[in-house]
Parts: sequence; C-alpha cells; structure tokens
Amino acid sequence: MLPSHRKMTSHPHNLSAVIFGVEGPRLSFLEHPFLQNRCYGHTRDDVSALGRAAYDGLLASGVMPVIKHMPGHGMAVADSHKGVSRVTESYEYLIENDFAVFADFSDAKMGMSAHILFDAIDPLWPATLSPRMIDIMRRELAFDGLLMTDDLSMEALPGTIPTRAMAAQRAGIDIVLHCNGDAGEMQSVAEVLEQPTPKTHQRMQAAIGARDALVPQSLDIDALHAQLGV
Repeated sequence: MLPSHRKMTSHPHNLSAVIFGVEGPRLSFLEHPFLQNRCYGHTRDDVSALGRAAYDGLLASGVMPVIKHMPGHGMAVADSHKGVSRVTESYEYLIENDFAVFADFSDAKMGMSAHILFDAIDPLWPATLSPRMIDIMRRELAFDGLLMTDDLSMEALPGTIPTRAMAAQRAGIDIVLHCNGDAGEMQSVAEVLEQPTPKTHQRMQAAIGARDALVPQSLDIDALHAQLGV
C-alpha cells in the first residue's frame, strides 16, 4: 500500500463535519494476540510509519490524535482490562524499540498512558501510577503533551477507583479517565482530585488551540443534516 493510500485509509472523511474531538492512533507493537486487530506492525519502522500516516490523516480531518498507550503496550503478556500485565524486557531494549516509537511522536498534543508494569524500571507500579515511568515519558521521550490515563476501571490497577485516580494525578498524569463506572463512583473520583496544575492548564490550552486550528469555526447545520441524512 502506498503512503498516500495509507493516509487516505486513516482519513475519517465525515468526522470533522460532526465535530468529533479526539481519536487514536495506537502505537504499540503487535506481539500479543489481544492486540492483533489494533496495531500497525511488529517493528519500530512499520509502527512509526503507519502510525504517522494515521496521525496525519486524522489531523487532516480535523480530529486531534491521542497517541497510545504510552510508553508502549506491545510486549505485555496479558490483557490489562482483565488483570496485571507485565513487560520483562530490559530498559535498553525498550528505549530502542517500544519506547522509541513514542519518541518519534513527541510532537503530539495528547497521549494516553498504559496500565502496564515495566519490571526493569518500576516493578511495583503500572506506568499510569508510576512517577518514574511518567518521568521517562516526559524526559527520555520528550513528550510534553496532555497526558491522560486509560480507563481507571481496568483490572490492571490496584486499589479502589478513587485511590487509583489520586495516585495517577500524583504520579504526574494530567487527566484521569473513568469510563465505565456509575455516577456515584465518578463523583467519588471528582471529590478526591486536586485542581489541575498550571502546567496541565498550559497543555490543555495547547491541545485545544491545535484542535481549533484544524476545524472550521462555523458550521452549516442544514448542510450537515443533508450530509448525514437526518
């Protein structure tokens, strides 16, 4: 497939018309079967090239990409939706492979963390809750975009939902996402979180500004109804 065709395949032609805000791409290596329909390839070059095509296609449609799951999910040996998932490769291997793909996307305005334990770096805390892992994302991978969690309700994280939220924020996460709880659970998360830091506000504004620059500032509602057939 030619690069231009890759980009067109990743080009969501109708999304900007209905003002969708954000979408993938997923930049992990394809190693575990549960990732097989969600990844771009087995090597850094393939994942980076195809991921960039998807990234550019989303931007061209007015959709802000969120790179995920940082700093790399591909070497994990289990599904983090269902339980603890570990990566046992060395730091040297990871920085040259899985992590390197995300370094190629350090220009991204938004990213999502992985609920993965990296034994060589922090064997106690998944990346979402680990200050050491988030420091690597910020310094080694040079990512200064808005960093959000994957869903806090996933079984890979220890503790209650509110304690997960607090730990993520204290580790350096900008935004916590709780996607599958009830209203009471979500309220409990909101009650324990601190106000966003000035740096988080700065990252939010950078992402919003980049998003606003991609889409038209006015919308023809009649034309939209005609396009969608409603």
